[in-house]
Amino acid sequence: MALQVLLFTRYGRTGASSRLRFLQYLAGLDEYDIDVHPAPFLDDDYLRELYAGRRPSMKRILGFYSERLRQLVRAQDFDVVWIEKEVLPWVPHWVGMTALGSLPTVVDCDDAWHLRYSQSPNPLVRCALGKKLEHIAKRADFVIVANKFLQSWAENAGARQVACIPTVVDLRRYPRAPLPPAEPFTIGWIGTPETAPYLDTIKGALRQVLAKENTRLLLVGAKQPFLPEHDVETQPWSEASETSLLNRMHVGIMPLAQGAWEYGKSGYKLVQYMAACRPVVASPVGVNCDVVQDGVNGFFAATEEEWVERLEQFRGNLELSAALGAAARETVEESFSLSATLPKVAEILRSAAALNTAGGRSSRAASRLGLARSAGSNGVAPSR
Repeated sequence: MALQVLLFTRYGRTGASSRLRFLQYLAGLDEYDIDVHPAPFLDDDYLRELYAGRRPSMKRILGFYSERLRQLVRAQDFDVVWIEKEVLPWVPHWVGMTALGSLPTVVDCDDAWHLRYSQSPNPLVRCALGKKLEHIAKRADFVIVANKFLQSWAENAGARQVACIPTVVDLRRYPRAPLPPAEPFTIGWIGTPETAPYLDTIKGALRQVLAKENTRLLLVGAKQPFLPEHDVETQPWSEASETSLLNRMHVGIMPLAQGAWEYGKSGYKLVQYMAACRPVVASPVGVNCDVVQDGVNGFFAATEEEWVERLEQFRGNLELSAALGAAARETVEESFSLSATLPKVAEILRSAAALNTAGGRSSRAASRLGLARSAGSNGVAPSR
């Protein structure tokens, strides 16, 4: 009988963290006889409204909580519960974790989510929830983290077993593609409206580089109002168009500020550019330092002058872009590909299941919970 795993994600496929840390693994886990049933907390419409600057109604929010509570009641039908960060946002840890009882749990953290509570401007939130994620990490049987910074955090929180697994790409979605013509020189950035403010940290450098003729900044997934519109092309993100947009870039960028939240980030932008055989320029912050080899697959830039200098090195220099881009692809193949991390995730889920002294759960668990394998509880189709 296949191992039955209940997957509590925060989002459906539109949410990058849920798609990359969980949903892209499902087809591969099938081959390990691991049957994963996604149960997103929020639906894709919620994210679309959020990115458009609209807040969903309280009625809809309460509906999300009601559905998650219903799922919790039936969680005991499964062998393992796999959790993205937390079971119930803005609710004390014991509510969700107590409902799971002795059921084996695997918790995944891909950023410094604990800071949302411990550094909240609201003193009541800090008091009631300041150590929420630490309690969850200590309660979990396994904690998976995206980088060394989070690994240290989980270990200090008292987690029993911690595995560091980076955020990766499925290289089958990133075929090798030649560089575009030298002009217009195209600098690329991919992300969401929430991460677009990091472009502000290098706006002086971007203005200098864009001031030259035949230069374009291609923004995928967000807009940036401080830059002249004639120098910037914005494109909406979609899973279908992502690869073709990456192929239009000569170099990808990932600026970051210095801060605890930034040290918790997973560096996924860099991995995407590099999977597409594109060199990168990045801030030497956090996990960026583990992904970028300065002068080999990209460059680091810390000051405005360095950002300008590093970007200008790629202008018209297709030979340099191709050489560093090839090395970037090799980096992803070796350390940041789905094929490299899938066996590790499968091993963790099986090890967690072995802790379940109650034995295997019924294969009818998914139908009882109302989670079809072809879609999450909110109709979001998992990766198959």
